[in-house]
Amino acid sequence: MDADTIFDASAKEDLKVGRDVQMVGVDLRNGTTKATRVAVYEGNRPVRMKNGKVMPVKDW
Repeated sequence: MDADTIFDASAKEDLKVGRDVQMVGVDLRNGTTKATRVAVYEGNRPVRMKNGKVMPVKDW
């Protein structure tokens, strides 16, 4: 994660112990991953999600 990382439905200050993080990134040749988009979750919802419905993922 660096200054170019986009926080999607989250902000840097949302990163706290016990919260889940979903990220999209790029695997680099040196074995690290560069995060390009990050969403921080508390329970099943993004931390800053406005009123709305969270649809469960169907397990086929």
